[in-house]
Amino acid sequence: MQILHFSGSWRQANLPSIFGRSKDMTIIIQDNFIRYKMIQTIIIVVLLLVILNMYLRKQTTFRFNKEQPLTVDSYIYTREYKRQLIKGMTSLLDELDIKFVLSHGNLLEHIRGKPILHDDDVDIRFDEKDLNKWKEYCQGSEENEYNLIFDGRFHEWDKQLYNGIQIRLKEFKNEKGLETFPNMDIHADLVVATINRGCWISYDIDFERRRETKYLGEKTYIPSEEDTHKILKKDYGDNIFWSYKRPNCDIQIVS
Repeated sequence: MQILHFSGSWRQANLPSIFGRSKDMTIIIQDNFIRYKMIQTIIIVVLLLVILNMYLRKQTTFRFNKEQPLTVDSYIYTREYKRQLIKGMTSLLDELDIKFVLSHGNLLEHIRGKPILHDDDVDIRFDEKDLNKWKEYCQGSEENEYNLIFDGRFHEWDKQLYNGIQIRLKEFKNEKGLETFPNMDIHADLVVATINRGCWISYDIDFERRRETKYLGEKTYIPSEEDTHKILKKDYGDNIFWSYKRPNCDIQIVS
């Protein structure tokens, strides 16, 4: 057997180079890891952009204002218009002591905590027990301090009992200097809870248990937690946090 002997001078001369190569390898590994993470991040960003583009291709118009392209500016305008509607409606109905809740797509959006980009209206259902209060109000003048105007059903009680009434802003207050889209028809539907036809399901909830909340930054109300899940499941199906069925809202105003 041949025995190899290494002198101390050889070990002293070569150890630094061995350690140096080890450090070089560590740096190379770190550099490769950083490159890998950068490539991974780029791939994720590209995939997200592709998914967003696919989504926007499907959501290129609003639900009712189909002639208006859905852009950042038109979306912001619609959102602000709806906010002003919510503010006026809440003030009016609170003044009349009428119990109401945010409903349908607005309620779904609020519970999800994510915007439904194409949703361009406000849906409000109110307690059947307060019908006489609303009827009495509709027997008076349409003039009000809440910046609201009503459609032709204001004095037509039978028509309101069929599918509610639409309410719009008398004037859009553009204090933020937004780009406006005056050709868009944005409105609130005020519908008694018991109506059950077309896209309106019966809102069989306990209005005494409704909850005060904020929607688009304005005070409003939603059903109790139990009633919320019950009514959204009834309206949109089991998986309310992912699905969004569009009910058939092509119903005609009774003339």
